[in-house]
Amino acid sequence: MPLIDSPMLRVLSGSLDVNAFRQTLISANMANIDTPGYRTRDIDFHRSLASAVAQADDDGVPLSPVALP
Repeated sequence: MPLIDSPMLRVLSGSLDVNAFRQTLISANMANIDTPGYRTRDIDFHRSLASAVAQADDDGVPLSPVALP
């Protein structure tokens, strides 16, 4: 299995996507703080990461660290 396409790298990539999305939500919350009726939004990063790890486990992909040569 190539190092660039490892299961751990896919999970880490997914966690970066979730973090970037959360930063977008935080920016929108700050931009609209004075808007009447606006309700802040957020996501649970830890729950999203746990879901991604569980999905990888369900696919039969072990998420152990890759040994480098």
